[in-house]
Amino acid sequence: MVDWDKVGIALVSAGFLVILVGALMVALAAISGAITSGAIVIFIGPLPIVVGWGGDWLSLVLAALAIVAVMLLIAYIAVKR
Repeated sequence: MVDWDKVGIALVSAGFLVILVGALMVALAAISGAITSGAIVIFIGPLPIVVGWGGDWLSLVLAALAIVAVMLLIAYIAVKR
């Protein structure tokens, strides 16, 4: 039997770890003088807040929005069942 509480805690912990590692990589790249690009999509209720920087920000924002759309579709299908 799977203990879903432990699985959930492990996934949230892994998510925070991935975010931390990514932030550290961007910070180290910026300190070393490398050119960085990035995008953030934050949903507060139904309103998205989109932020992008660097040379490739538009393609990164579009990719992030596509990922969010897929996640919302999966959540909708899960709730619909």
